[in-house]
Amino acid sequence: MGKPKIPPAQVKKAYVETRQGQVHLRFTEGGVGTPLVFLHRIPSTSASFEGMLGLLGGKYRLTAPDLPGFGGSFVPKSPFSVDQHAEVLLEALAARGIQHFHLLGVQAGAGVAVGMAASRPDRVKSLMLAAPVWRVGQTVPEAYLKLTDSVPILADGGHLVRLWSRCLDADPGGDPHTTHKVTLDSAGGCERIGQVREALLAHDTERVFTGLRCPVLLLCGTLDPLFPFFEALCARFPVLRYSAMTHCGAYAAELCAEHIVVEIQDFLSSLACGAAHACPSEKVKFG
Repeated sequence: MGKPKIPPAQVKKAYVETRQGQVHLRFTEGGVGTPLVFLHRIPSTSASFEGMLGLLGGKYRLTAPDLPGFGGSFVPKSPFSVDQHAEVLLEALAARGIQHFHLLGVQAGAGVAVGMAASRPDRVKSLMLAAPVWRVGQTVPEAYLKLTDSVPILADGGHLVRLWSRCLDADPGGDPHTTHKVTLDSAGGCERIGQVREALLAHDTERVFTGLRCPVLLLCGTLDPLFPFFEALCARFPVLRYSAMTHCGAYAAELCAEHIVVEIQDFLSSLACGAAHACPSEKVKFG
């Protein structure tokens, strides 16, 4: 007889107060060891991680906040800033009693994750970066620009049709239910997407990333519009651990959750066993 199928962990929700406003988050109870924190892409919310939270819950202590300006979190008065978001989320996690943690970020969430690790290397134990934005003297993929243009809210609801079409174009492998979920997750911050993209592209990623001293795992779907950035990052730091996920696209967090979970577990297990890993600031691997 095969092993009994373990039901997905229950995902709960909460708010935490910060000096700038309330941060909404999803979490699971139970689990052991160093907590694992998830930061979503933009536009989206922590709901994009519900599949992974269900699969990993009970094994790890899991938390997934909504980035400020998206989901149930407060809307900042100032434009998007990697450093500001990093500061707010570090404060929110500390308020939840989470001082040290592993950190997975997707797209814009990956940029904020790097900012958090650079700001507080004593708190971030490792980074898992999925589809990171990495621009160093190269043309920005046209598909990424189309995916991250701001979408003004229209009285006739036409913005929802545009977001739906964008979801289909970015990841045609999605079923209607996933497309519906992604569209709704994207709607809340659809007018701010372009500004976030420009802030990410203008951020000095090279300087910040090369100073990181924690182990890093790079992930990206081969069908993701950001795959050229992923390839450039792997070429720049060939000693890092990386995985190109075949047939996964822009919405890998939802559609390739099981694949990503396997990568997360393998990476964290290797860290727990003391395996050697590379960090961007060093050319050699360390344990």
